[in-house]
Amino acid sequence: MKISENVKIFRTKSGFSQQELAKKVGVSQQMIFAIENGYKVPSVATLIAMSDTLHTTPNDILGYVKKEVTE
Repeated sequence: MKISENVKIFRTKSGFSQQELAKKVGVSQQMIFAIENGYKVPSVATLIAMSDTLHTTPNDILGYVKKEVTE
């Protein structure tokens, strides 16, 4: 999944509006809108603040899946 989709999924699961998430993270509602619509990518600081607020990890928001190494 894309970052934009993940942010929206975690935000809605947490019950936040874009405005509420923006206020808690310290960015504008327009920034959350832009991230969720794929127009912008969050800075590292914003990514960390969003993951803390949404009770998840930056890796979950980024859609990072650790691949197991087999020998």
